[in-house]
Amino acid sequence: MGPDFLHLIAGMTLGIIISSIFFFIPMVCLAPMFYSKIRILDVFGFKLERNYDEKWRFIKYTPKLTVTCLPLWDIKKLEGLPPEQYRDKQNSYIIVSNLIGVVLCIAAGIICYIPNNKIIRYLGIYLCIYAVARFGIMIWTVSRAKKDSLLRYTELAKDKIRSGIPIELLDLKSCSELPYPNATKAEKALYFPMYFAFLEATRQYELMEEAVNEIEPYVINSGVSSTMMIDYYDMLYYYSRHNINRDKAQMYYNKLRSYIEKDTDANGQRVLGFYALNVMLNKDLAQQYADKALAALDKFSIGSERDLERTMINELFEAIRNES
Repeated sequence: MGPDFLHLIAGMTLGIIISSIFFFIPMVCLAPMFYSKIRILDVFGFKLERNYDEKWRFIKYTPKLTVTCLPLWDIKKLEGLPPEQYRDKQNSYIIVSNLIGVVLCIAAGIICYIPNNKIIRYLGIYLCIYAVARFGIMIWTVSRAKKDSLLRYTELAKDKIRSGIPIELLDLKSCSELPYPNATKAEKALYFPMYFAFLEATRQYELMEEAVNEIEPYVINSGVSSTMMIDYYDMLYYYSRHNINRDKAQMYYNKLRSYIEKDTDANGQRVLGFYALNVMLNKDLAQQYADKALAALDKFSIGSERDLERTMINELFEAIRNES
């Protein structure tokens, strides 16, 4: 292993760290300007989550070289706004924050190429290459969201819900019934929680199995992440209530355990309630989760999403009462 290779590895390692910081800073700083707020922070493996009560909590530590964040809509600022306005806000947020990151990376990359130091030069090369790649991904993401795609269909459905339209009135279809034959698995995973909620709201429980079977292999292979978290919650809920399967429910619970056990939001407590009742067979524990879910409901989401959550929590209470 020659010195040039070691210089390359050192430069790339520094590049991974510094580039993540350059994109992290504008995402965090600009979030309030675009009706967003940071929900999850991952700082070199220390993962923190902000609940709907605005309190931060530590989730877990997994060694990483990067800093990342997950921005979500600031629900209070969205109330009363037309859907097209906050869709434009989201696209602008993605574009502006990423452009700033690109400029920072390229500027630093050029500066790094001036010193006669191989590690620093490799760092500069990495920063420039990463900036170009990140810019291309951004353009693809924004342009695809604007096209007639499953991703766009999903975002429009979310907009309708946030604008006050009840979930049960959306008339959503399964992926196989929608005119998006080229939809990626990632797009289907993003659409699944919306469609699953629609089936729940309209009580079309018989259609859930097909929806779950279609997306489950991708969910399992993708692992637990911020973008897949709701899919995992829905899977755990499905196998703990609608199609009780102790082995699968325990598998999803074990994957989610470090996250969901610290989740004080209404949906997390409701999922744990059905898991405790039907998988753990612990009625008293289920009652505790149900009480916590109800107490947290007023801070959970808005509109029909909250109404649906209230219905599911009430059904949890009913299931507990009916348990002999």
